Amino acid sequence: TNLRILDNEITDNEGVGILIDSTVTTPDSAIAIKFNTITGNDADNDGYGIQNADIVATVDATFNWWGTTVADDIAAMVNDTTTDGSVTTYEPFLADTVDAVFSASDIAVGATSIAKDTADVAVSVAGTGVTVDTITVAKYIANPQEAIAGAIAFYDVYVAGVTDTDPMATIKFYAGDALTDVYLWSAATLTWGDPLDATFSAYGGYVWVVVDPAMLGGTPFALVGGAAAGLDTPPEILAPDTGADDVSLTPIFAWEPVTDAEGYCFELADNVNFVAPMVRLDGELGRLFVTAYAYVGELEYSTAYYWRVKATSGAFNPWIQWTQVEHFDVESDWASSVFITMDEPEEELPPVVIEETE
Repeated sequence: TNLRILDNEITDNEGVGILIDSTVTTPDSAIAIKFNTITGNDADNDGYGIQNADIVATVDATFNWWGTTVADDIAAMVNDTTTDGSVTTYEPFLADTVDAVFSASDIAVGATSIAKDTADVAVSVAGTGVTVDTITVAKYIANPQEAIAGAIAFYDVYVAGVTDTDPMATIKFYAGDALTDVYLWSAATLTWGDPLDATFSAYGGYVWVVVDPAMLGGTPFALVGGAAAGLDTPPEILAPDTGADDVSLTPIFAWEPVTDAEGYCFELADNVNFVAPMVRLDGELGRLFVTAYAYVGELEYSTAYYWRVKATSGAFNPWIQWTQVEHFDVESDWASSVFITMDEPEEELPPVVIEETE
């Protein structure tokens, strides 16, 4: 028997909040009681929030709010009445109610939880004939564990009742970018481990990892870092001045450097839509590593030209999944400008020679 008691308020009952009876389980039973508020129960007796009266049942009662963060007080609310093998685990516990600790959460029955809109997470468990009882995901309002520098988001992922012998869970976090690292909290060492092998999908807009579902017993994740703040702003154009109408036919284009940029993409065109640009410096080998470009050749007189530049960082991806979009890991917006070249100088007429006649 697999029993799931998730996301409830079990409060102020005259008797025990949750009683695991000795007659309803079998030796391989797995009982999960998680993400609940369990307070004020059995007040006139022993004050038990959970009483495990089964001789073999293993009860996972982690990640509940007990109305206190004092471990000894919580231990007093959990009772195992037998010593034959029943185990009730209640640590780690929540530091407040689910609503106060998590900014968003989602519970799904089955092998997939698409919680992109509710918790910025999607989880799927794959395997041969795999079945899953429950997937719970949540996004923390604040750091639930030890501080970690540069963190941008925290999540909790819980997967229960996986039957396949060799399943793998894919977790998509809809936050961060190609420079974001994903860390997993270790309940054994009570520390954040080394960064996981994470991949960024520029097309999907998420960072994803693949892990063993056995690791997901209510496991905090931290997403750390990402695009540098400097790349949020496009380069500032220095020359030619936007709107200038007397620009040399061999102009030098210049812009201010962008913090944390590793290179710059540049385009010059004779049309505002940059269709078939005259110059395109892009890609891993084509982008510029300086903040200026000297046009080789001569432009036409009295002609409007359009140019733009953007800052880039990270690796170049010539194919984004099944599309034909070329993209660096991190890019700023384009900074665009327009100018008009100088007028063609008037041809000087030869001097008039007046010859005297006799």
